[in-house]
Amino acid sequence: MRTLTSKQRFRWMLTGALTLISAMSPAAFAAIQATVTAELDGPLLPYHRSATLTVRVDAPKGATVHWPDLAGKIKDIEVAAASPVFTEKPNDRTQSECAYRLDAVKPGNYRLPDMDVAVSSGTETTSYPLPSLVFHARDLTEQEKTAAATFEESAPLSSLKDRSFHGTWWIVGAIAALAAVAALLWRLFWRKKPLPAAPPRPAWDVALARLHELRLRNLPMQDQTERYYVDLSAILRYYVEDRFRLRAPEQTTPEFLDIAAQSGLLTAEQQEFLALFLRHSDRVKFARHEPSVAAMEEQIVEVEHFVQDTIPRPTAEQALEGAA
Repeated sequence: MRTLTSKQRFRWMLTGALTLISAMSPAAFAAIQATVTAELDGPLLPYHRSATLTVRVDAPKGATVHWPDLAGKIKDIEVAAASPVFTEKPNDRTQSECAYRLDAVKPGNYRLPDMDVAVSSGTETTSYPLPSLVFHARDLTEQEKTAAATFEESAPLSSLKDRSFHGTWWIVGAIAALAAVAALLWRLFWRKKPLPAAPPRPAWDVALARLHELRLRNLPMQDQTERYYVDLSAILRYYVEDRFRLRAPEQTTPEFLDIAAQSGLLTAEQQEFLALFLRHSDRVKFARHEPSVAAMEEQIVEVEHFVQDTIPRPTAEQALEGAA
């Protein structure tokens, strides 16, 4: 029997290892064997037309595909993602496809950001990087501007890809032309970014403004005592509800005072003022009590003091931050 030398044994082991490695596909090294591709349909288009980025994933059946989120990631391009489409394939595999509509706000060259598609199966997740793609949105030619102005299609229908349209071709052409012109005019003239919603006014600002309006109406001098106390007590109750987040719009005065006391948000002095004022208002509204004009004017001042005393004060740390 022939005995192999150490050198021959090493060569034999190396040859076997290289043969095994060469027989394995690159996907075999991945935890999940999947194929991911990306295609940009219309990399060169006038900027008032949409381009389509299609990402396709071929993965084992049951795997979960995590699609990249491109919304707000590309400056001056609006991105709208369609719902993914799934197609069953032989050998227990599934092809998933997700299309992104790209609308350029103005002409220019746009490089799509680096993207990864993650595929999960069980407890394992594998990420697949997508190739870097460039989208060029060119300006309109004079012919296209003229065609848009006269409601004509800027390219003949024969030059467009077959989209399996049904119906009469001239109806499709008219709709497409109208949509292109509307999109162009909207981008050029009417498109505005939505204004951010104004923050709600603080409860104390609202209450003080209402008290000022009530004082200007001068109801005590017009012998409208009941109307005055109805409005004054409502201003105070609404302020307490909004300031301390107490929701008791349908409660009687005793029930409201009980809720305010149980909240633990008011001091004993503040609770006492609420009880005295609201019960006094009930006497005026329901027992026909007639206070003097001076007393009525004094009580609106007391309500103003209550509001001012319950305005939140900045903490020591907030004061230092404001000073800095």
